Amino acid sequence: MDSQPILAVENLTVELEAKSGTLPVVRNATLSVRPGKWLGLVGESGCGKSILALSILRLLPPAATVRAGRIFYQGRDLLQASVEEMDVLRGGSLSVVFQNALTALNPLFTAGEQVSDVYRQHHKATAKDALLRAIEIFASLGLSDPERTARMYPHQLSGGMAQRVMLAMALICSPRLLIADDPTSTLDATIQAQVLDVLVDQVRKREMSMLLISRDIRLVSAVCPEIAVMRAGEIVEAGSTRKILGSPAHSYTKQLLEDAELTLQEPSSTA
Repeated sequence: MDSQPILAVENLTVELEAKSGTLPVVRNATLSVRPGKWLGLVGESGCGKSILALSILRLLPPAATVRAGRIFYQGRDLLQASVEEMDVLRGGSLSVVFQNALTALNPLFTAGEQVSDVYRQHHKATAKDALLRAIEIFASLGLSDPERTARMYPHQLSGGMAQRVMLAMALICSPRLLIADDPTSTLDATIQAQVLDVLVDQVRKREMSMLLISRDIRLVSAVCPEIAVMRAGEIVEAGSTRKILGSPAHSYTKQLLEDAELTLQEPSSTA
């Protein structure tokens, strides 16, 4: 298998303009995801995980600026890519699932319209064919009545249904890399487990690479063979899940493991 990473973030620094001045929210962050492999990025809320993800996607808010570093996707520096190039990549071969689907989905359009529109942006397809494709992927994600789901508006969806719709939007164009930003954190425990199982199953079947972002080291260690630990904007430790769980090198990682009452285990993924 190709040893070149599908994603490589090198010495990334992102600053945020605030009333009190300029604040570094990501500092010299370096991580990589290999083709077909899964990396878990874990850390407490506010440590910079989501800002790092938005930097990769070139979707930073206006107050945030990349000050240094490079981001390579399939060998291309995304920070040098044009707006048109990013429009082709995002939702196509590079996709994302955000953490709160009910706020990420557009309330004015049905689930079927939103998912099929993503497909039409990247493929030459009629509205009818794109909608049929959306219904097919709804079914594959375990939605019991996919045709009815396609006609529903976001406010009519449960949290678990909405997150599956977001996952359908991310998967419909068969991306090579999926960025999943705390995709189950807003759901209750039972639904969280169900959605995570669907996510893992789909990523494995499609042989995709994945960057799974979470506050929960128990979750990422159960899914991902490799972990990067982030604290206060810095990647403080990275390596195989087995090594980090068995012999954590950083005090923050040790604290996360103690808080989670986590013992050494093999990740359930085969990635």
